[in-house]
Amino acid sequence: MALNLFASVAFFVLQFGINFFLTPFILGSIGSEAYGFLILIGSLISYSYILTALSNAMAGHFIASNYHKNDILSASSFYTSALIANIFFSFLIALFGVFFIIYLVNFIHISPWLVLDVKICFCLYALNVILGLYNGILGIHAFSKNKMYLLSFRQAFSSLISAFFMLILYYFYKPLISYAPLSALFASVLILFSSLLLAKKLNTKIKFQFNLFCFDKLKILCKAGAFSSLTLLAQSILNSVELLFCNIFLNAASMGLGAVLKTVVIFIVSFIGAVAHSYMARFIELYSKNNIKALLAELAFSSKILCFICAVPIAVFMVFCKDFYTLWLPFNKSEVLLISNLTLISLIPASLLACMQLLINLSPALNKQKNSSLAMVILSLITAIALFVALKFFNAGLMEMFIISALLYSLKIIVFDIVNAAVILGVKISSFVYLFLRNFGVFALILTILALLKTQILNINSWLSLIFFCALFLLFAYLMAYFLLFNSYEKTLFKNKIKGHVRL
Repeated sequence: MALNLFASVAFFVLQFGINFFLTPFILGSIGSEAYGFLILIGSLISYSYILTALSNAMAGHFIASNYHKNDILSASSFYTSALIANIFFSFLIALFGVFFIIYLVNFIHISPWLVLDVKICFCLYALNVILGLYNGILGIHAFSKNKMYLLSFRQAFSSLISAFFMLILYYFYKPLISYAPLSALFASVLILFSSLLLAKKLNTKIKFQFNLFCFDKLKILCKAGAFSSLTLLAQSILNSVELLFCNIFLNAASMGLGAVLKTVVIFIVSFIGAVAHSYMARFIELYSKNNIKALLAELAFSSKILCFICAVPIAVFMVFCKDFYTLWLPFNKSEVLLISNLTLISLIPASLLACMQLLINLSPALNKQKNSSLAMVILSLITAIALFVALKFFNAGLMEMFIISALLYSLKIIVFDIVNAAVILGVKISSFVYLFLRNFGVFALILTILALLKTQILNINSWLSLIFFCALFLLFAYLMAYFLLFNSYEKTLFKNKIKGHVRL
């Protein structure tokens, strides 16, 4: 599993590098208003995942569980049923896409010169989602074998190809919003072919056969996936509501600024999710074998590793975010100050996730999602209502919007998620409180020390100086986290895991 974790981290380091160079390049090419639509359309099209999650979200759980029980026939039946369901969903997404493209200007405000480009952008995103349905299911072969590093390496290669393709389009042709989803679609086609090759090479014996389609199996997937759909609905609302309300109540410039911020924050949260996801196969394996004691031990130690890997760079980024934005984006000083403050606010719930994401992941891993899904739906509805009221009746601005969102999300993590994890495993409600306090306390202490040290640095006016001080602070922060998070036994275990002697 160490290789899975390394591959996840390596992929996101690569993805950070790509976004680092491409975002200002795209902003400079198409402008902040057009970039805002690029992010907004991506958020809106993500609502299609809500429907497809019915059969796809828990497919990995049931296929992998049966695979580990050596019931290949049942695993193949779930696999076949999920793929056939995706064919049906592909037609639905296509129909929805045509309808939405025709009436797009009735839903959002678009400048006349951007209408055609935005519609093409939406069409390409929809095609990308359809391909993603099959890529996700085909990736279950690697998931069942606990070789998710293969998926990360595949994704890394396709991201490089996509970035290269995008650079060529923006550099040699008239800048259009649709170049970004076109490049993503090209990468998805590459992933599809590589997925087929991987499925053949891994030889899990899990096969697609029409005669193995089982409506009862599909009902099981849909019943379990219903709560995943609710969670995705809530997450889609949370990801898009701020930009949508910026478009409706504020202006395109605010939406563009918010889009840049959401890009950074969603990337960081996705990084946390990817690292945490590398443990999912192990959790499913232990739970399917009814080894709860080992699962608890794995969960406690893995949460510390997650905090170590993810919380430390978040602390460093929070300290240097203003310097980063100053050098990175073509914004004036007031815009840089605003987006820096918004970033600090938005990263509060992200830092909580870095400490406790594995507890949240227990719900889908163990197929016990009802409570967590309902909590996410309630959070999204309260957030949307609170933002609407604040903007409509209290003349709130961008800052107030992100404060409300961050506060509500943080409360949900602290008040609900920690307790829910204990309920799922049937242990004391307070079982994970100390783990959370320890992890977050270490993060808060490191952030405070780094912020105090940062005050001694007079000026950062070049990428070289920023990289130097970030690397220095990162090394110092990791040393602090290593000694503060782990006891002597865990330090030995951690060293062995890094060396690859035991599973991580």
